[in-house]
Amino acid sequence: AFPRWFTASAPGYRSFFKNGPLILDTWMQIEFRNNPVGYSHTWVDSDVASPDATYTLHNQTAFNIKLMGQVHGVNVMAGATLDADYALQKFYTVVSSSVYTTRIDGRKTGAHTFAVRIRTDNGEQTVTLTVPDDVILYSPVTEMALAGLKPGESLGLRVMDPVTLAISDVRVEALRRENLKSAGREQETTVLKLVYQGLE
Repeated sequence: AFPRWFTASAPGYRSFFKNGPLILDTWMQIEFRNNPVGYSHTWVDSDVASPDATYTLHNQTAFNIKLMGQVHGVNVMAGATLDADYALQKFYTVVSSSVYTTRIDGRKTGAHTFAVRIRTDNGEQTVTLTVPDDVILYSPVTEMALAGLKPGESLGLRVMDPVTLAISDVRVEALRRENLKSAGREQETTVLKLVYQGLE
């Protein structure tokens, strides 16, 4: 009857730290058709003595993908540095595989502008990017904002793909609770539906 009561938009990284300084270290297994194909490791450090680099968020995602009949390992490292007001100050992404390597480094140069250096096997270029305050880097760190969703509730996020530098809206809806068997025991979980760039 009143969907606006159960639908919210996260105000950038601020929603992750609403309960104060946070230290986090989580691991997730990536499965495809019930087979493990990789993992994702997310960790957050806090340094309240450093006003320009109060929080650092990192994620490493490693997985295997089959392309043209061959299995390739892909490793993605991504991170962000926030100031004491949870505003993005720096970010980086490194995507490496047996086929190519790309490194992207961004640093804040103005109120909403970032100088971004992109290095690939073919060379290097620097671009200027506008990043609104409510944008987060898209990574599994978003689990912190999603953990509290209850069935019927949803959350909107504005995310920047750290590889393409495109800004998109993501909508996540909690569908239901169900038990998941893992490591020989059952764990109650929440099933989430995520819609990102037209994919569900």
